[in-house]
Amino acid sequence: MGELSAFSFLPGQSSLHRMDARIKLLGLMLISLLSLGAGGVSLAVLSVMMIVLAADCGLALTGLANELRFFFFLLLLIFIARSLSTPGETVWQWRFIHISAEGVVSGLLVCWRLLIVIVGGLLLVHSTRISRITGAVRWYFQPIPFVNATRVALMMGLVVRFIPGLLLRASETADAQRARCVENRKNPVYRLRVLVIPWLKNIFLEADELVQAMQARGYTGRRTEPEFNLRRGDRIALTLLLCLVAGLIYLNGF
Repeated sequence: MGELSAFSFLPGQSSLHRMDARIKLLGLMLISLLSLGAGGVSLAVLSVMMIVLAADCGLALTGLANELRFFFFLLLLIFIARSLSTPGETVWQWRFIHISAEGVVSGLLVCWRLLIVIVGGLLLVHSTRISRITGAVRWYFQPIPFVNATRVALMMGLVVRFIPGLLLRASETADAQRARCVENRKNPVYRLRVLVIPWLKNIFLEADELVQAMQARGYTGRRTEPEFNLRRGDRIALTLLLCLVAGLIYLNGF
């Protein structure tokens, strides 16, 4: 797990570590929603903010890029799909394959937006204990009728706990395939198949083991709730967050 520490909580004294988990979760949700329709200027502002927060948490850009290497493959697929499917002025053509200028721009914007959301989630997980995240989720869903806030918080906590394991299993599977010289095979479909199938198998086995362990221990979801108290720094952070959201709304004309 040491190689994937950015996707696990690490104690620290940064501004994000000290911030109330409810504000961090609210900020991630608002930024994620606003980034879906954000333009280049707004995305640049959000990118600078993410870089500053990552540096404050002690995450170097090189280490951050290494942690996100598996997500870059997904972003590449999204970029290719948008470039090929978006109509517009053709900039490159080979037989029936057309890449449009509008598709390239659209693909870059979509990947940029998704990258900001991914980095935001990484910073949340890196600077917040899982118990605080689940507590914040439960706090937000508690007033909503007909919604089991405890179950929603449990699912969120399991997802956060599984992220480091998923990436670790992907890295181990890729290393095992390289040791077998699978990367020398010219067929990309074959290389992808022998990577994905063992990876998914390990994921389902671990999920089944977790369910059995929870059932064996009689897990009910009833546990001591974490205490939340807004301090002066949290109020300042909330004010800055709302100002940022208002500025993004103004820039994008929502």
